[in-house]
Amino acid sequence: MNKQIKCLYLYVLGLFIMTSSCSTQDHNGGPKEVSSENLIIENINMPTVEVVNPQYRRFTGTSSMVGTLLPYREVKLYAMESGYVKSIYKDIGDPVRANEVIAQLKNPEIERKLQEVKAQFEVKKSIYERLKSIYDQTPDLTTIEQLEVAKANFESSKAMLDAIKDRVGFLTVRAPFSGVITERYVDNGALVQSGLSQSSARPLVDVMDISKLRLNIHVPESDVTAIIVGDSLSIIFPEIAGQKFEATISRIANALDPITKTMRIEVDIANEDLKLKPGMYAKIELTIRSGASSLSVPHPALLVEKNQFFIYKVVNSVVEKIPVRLGVQNKNFVEILDGELKADDLIIVMGKQLISPDMQVEAIKKNEDKQL
Repeated sequence: MNKQIKCLYLYVLGLFIMTSSCSTQDHNGGPKEVSSENLIIENINMPTVEVVNPQYRRFTGTSSMVGTLLPYREVKLYAMESGYVKSIYKDIGDPVRANEVIAQLKNPEIERKLQEVKAQFEVKKSIYERLKSIYDQTPDLTTIEQLEVAKANFESSKAMLDAIKDRVGFLTVRAPFSGVITERYVDNGALVQSGLSQSSARPLVDVMDISKLRLNIHVPESDVTAIIVGDSLSIIFPEIAGQKFEATISRIANALDPITKTMRIEVDIANEDLKLKPGMYAKIELTIRSGASSLSVPHPALLVEKNQFFIYKVVNSVVEKIPVRLGVQNKNFVEILDGELKADDLIIVMGKQLISPDMQVEAIKKNEDKQL
C-alpha cells in the first residue's frame, strides 16, 4: 500500500514539473502557456541571411561602349574675298595637298583698285626719293619737315598697295591642309561672298583630312575617374569583318556633358589605306583600372529596380535598403562609388528574396575565402 502511494506521489510531482516548465507569466502575473507551434512561428519570422563585409580591391575591368569615327580635320572652305568663280579645279572625292589651288575667283573692281593704288604708290615713292636725295646733297634746299611728310605719304601708299595685293591674293582659294574634297557647293560662274564679312556667305567646298581619324567615344560618369590618356582599348567596326584594332586614348575632355552625364574621349586611328570612313560606327572594349580608394561587393549583393542599383545592409539585425552607384567591375566584384559604405558594414548576399526593408533578420557571416 505504501508502495502505491509513493508511486502516485512521484507521478503527480512529475506532472507538476512538466506543467511548470511549459508555462510562463502573463502581464497579470498568471501563467501563460507557450506551445511548440509558437516557437516555430517565431523562428519563421526571423529569417536567416548570409552577409559579407565590403572590401578594398584593386582590379582591372572592361567597359563596353560605342563610338563614331570623325575626320581628323574638317573645314568648310569659304572665299576670303567676294567675286565670281572663274575656275574651280576640284570635285567630290578629289585629293588635295596643302596650299594647292582649289578655285580661282575674279573681281574686276579689286583689279582696277590695284592699278590705281599702284600708280599712287609710284608717285609717292618718286617724291620721297627725290626729296631725300636733295636733302642728303644740299640740306639747305629742303627742310626736314618736308622730307618727313613725303616719307609718311610714301609709307602710307605702300601699306595701301600691300593691302590691295592681299585682297587680290584672296581671289585664289587654296587648301588649308592635305585631304580630300567631300562636298562641292559652287560651279564656274557662281557669285560668292566673302566669308570674312558676310555671315550668309556660301562655302565653296568641304575638305577633310582622313589619313588619320578621330574615334569619338562618350564614357559614362561611373567610369570617368578610372581612365587616363594612354589607356588601351580594342575596337571593332561591324562593316569591316574579321579585323580588330588596338589603340590607346589620345585625349580626354575632362568635363561631363551636363545633359547626358558622359565625358568625351578621343582615339586617333591611322588610316593610310583610307579603308575607314568618317561616320562609321564602332564597338569598343575599354580597359579600366580601379584604385584602392573605393570598396567593392560581390555581384550577388546587387538589386536592380527601374535602372537603379541597391544593396541590403544589416544594422542591429534590421535590414536597410541602400541606393548605390557602380564603378569598375569584373566577373566577381563591383566597385561601389558611394562614400557612405564602410568596411565593417554587413551586406546581404544570400537570402534577399525572403526579406524586405525594416525586417529583422539573423545575419550569418560568409566565409571570406569563399567570396572568390
